[in-house]
Amino acid sequence: MPIVPFALNAISTITVRGIAHIKGDDKTDCPLRMTRVAIPNMKRKFHESSDPFYFSPDGHREIAPSQLPPEGDYHVELSLEPLNQTVGCEENGNYGRCGHVFAATPISWSDSSTSPSQDPSTLTGRLPPLAVKIARFGYKRELLLEASVYKELEHLQGVSIPRFYGLFEGELEEGWERMRRSSDLPREFHDLPAEQYEKLWGEKFELATQELRFNRTHNGPGGSNTVMLLLLERLGGRLPLGVDLGPELRADLHALLEDIAIQGVFYYDIRYFNILQPLPNPPGFAGIICPYHHRRHLWRIIDFSHYVSKVAFTMEYMKLVNELNLNKFLDFLEGGEIYEIPH
Repeated sequence: MPIVPFALNAISTITVRGIAHIKGDDKTDCPLRMTRVAIPNMKRKFHESSDPFYFSPDGHREIAPSQLPPEGDYHVELSLEPLNQTVGCEENGNYGRCGHVFAATPISWSDSSTSPSQDPSTLTGRLPPLAVKIARFGYKRELLLEASVYKELEHLQGVSIPRFYGLFEGELEEGWERMRRSSDLPREFHDLPAEQYEKLWGEKFELATQELRFNRTHNGPGGSNTVMLLLLERLGGRLPLGVDLGPELRADLHALLEDIAIQGVFYYDIRYFNILQPLPNPPGFAGIICPYHHRRHLWRIIDFSHYVSKVAFTMEYMKLVNELNLNKFLDFLEGGEIYEIPH
């Protein structure tokens, strides 16, 4: 019988190694069991103006109906590895603005949370190589936004954006703590002037404090030591620097942004680290034919934790802005420079 890939909502629980350890003993590993949680709908941005060039008279586009089957009950145990051991990710390592990103390798799996474990080799063809994005302390709001974008763009998963296997949450047991990572703030902030860095760190520390107070209010005096992550299809290489990108590659990137805009999602976070290639098939999964451009795209857009909104803009306006921003970004890239779109 042919092997059938897992549906995007097939996994209900995961156990993750490499997240937690016993307090005071960072050499221990405490496997953390995490459960798939419901994802809120993407918030609609309110617009005061009604200029017909900028705003559609039809308002916000409705979310496309989900094509997923009923949720499954699969359980997968995962170990984490630095993402800089995977193709094309050496430049950014495990750093992200709202989360730590790791390659996630299945150790075992079962077809329900109570069934016997099966060998991970039998997952070949059922799951692509995976990655996790673990929310930094104080950044759950950004991770929830990202999950809501994946929900909004379900029909583009494996087309223009990565496949998304769910938002998961787990609680550390008494005496456990999260493994410390190399930075409380993403590496891209380290070059900021000291005053700016301290201000940003202080803002996120206050957010974390507010989150902890909220959790203690709702979960008793001991507080809630929750960990949240996204389970995603792992991607590979980055765009080349300092070479002629050619019309085909440029057209493909413009098509990615157009796919997202058609659903009324305005993505204005075009960055070098947010455009990746799919992994070769196998072990990666083949891309799905784009419903709008009727071909397989060569690249994927990632990272929807910042500068993305559900809008009522017209396609003409979004296409104009996307073309201006993307062309400038690509022109700099061909010149050997990484250009950041100002926000």
